[in-house]
Amino acid sequence: MTPSRCCCVFNPITGAHQLIPFPKSPEFELETTGLTVDYPNSDQYKLVTISKVVENSSLFYKFHLLSSEQSGLWREIQLRTNTFISFSDNPSVYWRDSLYWLRSDGSVLAFDTKKEEAILIDRPEFIDHYVLSYGKILTSKDMSGSDIWLGRAQGLLTHVCIFRMYIVIGTCDSASSRWMVSQILDNFISGLDGIVIGFPVWIDTKQVSFLVQSNSPGYHDLYEYDAKINGYKNAAVLDKADYPEYIFHPTLACVHKSPSRNVTAAYQVYIAANLYDIKRFIIKGMSIQEDEEESSSSEEEDEEVAGGGEEIL
Repeated sequence: MTPSRCCCVFNPITGAHQLIPFPKSPEFELETTGLTVDYPNSDQYKLVTISKVVENSSLFYKFHLLSSEQSGLWREIQLRTNTFISFSDNPSVYWRDSLYWLRSDGSVLAFDTKKEEAILIDRPEFIDHYVLSYGKILTSKDMSGSDIWLGRAQGLLTHVCIFRMYIVIGTCDSASSRWMVSQILDNFISGLDGIVIGFPVWIDTKQVSFLVQSNSPGYHDLYEYDAKINGYKNAAVLDKADYPEYIFHPTLACVHKSPSRNVTAAYQVYIAANLYDIKRFIIKGMSIQEDEEESSSSEEEDEEVAGGGEEIL
């Protein structure tokens, strides 16, 4: 088992973590992963990996699904495809029992973790339509750069595309899996040289927010939607911002501790550093009462996971 063959699922509050080896298969080449937690109706989590497979001149996406209910058993599901399109650096998005991965052409690969079925959602039609009016997307021909994102805002699966003149936000209709434009904004997250210097921040209870590089080195301005002006305004200045931004959902999903003999010193240092950073981020946003309640809960439940985040080692 090499570091690239292992995933670590961890609880940033208690420090409990579990190392999970990926499926052993000669043709297995890991493309991307995703983590889901069935919250609040279950205490289980699921890990999904994707690889590309060619069989008898046919192309397939191969999914491997692992449930914490049966932590040693990987299930395999395949989806035939016409072409292999690379995945963007956008983190996977969990929405309505399914994981969604953004591909570099703007299309989306979706996997339903309940039905164990996969589908492809077409590239939004508005991308080609608005390119003609608003200028090409800025940073790359194949859109794999920092000009297109996928996330979840106000309970909807949301596309954000950065054009030369405008920012176009679209949402997915769950019944038809079609994209609809929900908002068009002046492009305020690009510099004078035309390079994108901002990105969305996915806060699910709000409309899409944006972090934009400030004039002061190392700082970012947080722009949030203001209903009074029907537009965006600078709401705060932050001294640290990392892309991509992950969403964390507090859960009670159980993590089975990995035996210490399976965790090398290098693993321990790496895991500890990530746990410290994320724990500090979570606690910083808590009230004193919430902090006390969480501390009490952590002592009682040593193997719970505050889910939504995973690190690939």
